[in-house]
Amino acid sequence: QDEGYDVGEIPEDPEELLRYVREADEKSDSGRARGDAEYKETGGGTVTIDRLEQWIGKEDSERVGGNWGGALDRSGIRTSGSGENAQLLLGGRQFGNVWVGVQPPLGLPGDPMRLLFERDMTPHPQYVAFY
Repeated sequence: QDEGYDVGEIPEDPEELLRYVREADEKSDSGRARGDAEYKETGGGTVTIDRLEQWIGKEDSERVGGNWGGALDRSGIRTSGSGENAQLLLGGRQFGNVWVGVQPPLGLPGDPMRLLFERDMTPHPQYVAFY
């Protein structure tokens, strides 16, 4: 705020800010975020499959999707819907022009180190969309 950023009505208490962001992250992790009006109104992050494909291009879309179930909407990690209706859910909250988000987990459930040791492995689609 002191540097000129529009942060809207950001809580003054850091613990309250953390609570807001954690709540949004929990909704995205559980899949409850897709139909949740409050999640959308407060800036909960979603990225459509089409948008992600535009961002990373056809070749990388095929590579990432191929490593995660055959398509970008099939990883099972923070994904709601399928095909053209699929959304990747990113936990976070909007404050003015600033979005505060929680990085999705990098590895695989049950095997977090696999990504580091398999040469052809890619991060999952939600992780790619977050960045």
